[in-house]
Amino acid sequence: MTTLELFSDLKEKDEQLILYAARHYQLIGTGDKVVKQFERDLNRITYIRKLFNRSKSREPLILNHIIILQNMFGITPTVTMLRHKVETHHHLKLNAFFRYLDSVPEDTMYDLHTYERIRQIEKPKG
Repeated sequence: MTTLELFSDLKEKDEQLILYAARHYQLIGTGDKVVKQFERDLNRITYIRKLFNRSKSREPLILNHIIILQNMFGITPTVTMLRHKVETHHHLKLNAFFRYLDSVPEDTMYDLHTYERIRQIEKPKG
């Protein structure tokens, strides 16, 4: 079964996303703390989707959440999950973040304006 087939039915989409995310989650352990952390990390996907829908630019926040997701789920699962949860008309902007993080091939189409704004984010000193 391909990743696209996993998300084909809208009703099953969230259940399949949770199963897909759980399979790729990289926090080791058991118990309530791990479950709560998993839920918090999974909620980042919804938060990223909401940030894309706001009129004001939120590149630093989006970038931070994508990095955390990639650390917790891995690069490919993060790209897959966000592409399925973020509205299609935002995909070029989303790809700009992935391109900045070298998470997608160089020939992936992305929004150049968003990419340039991401490049302008001041990196923390330290």
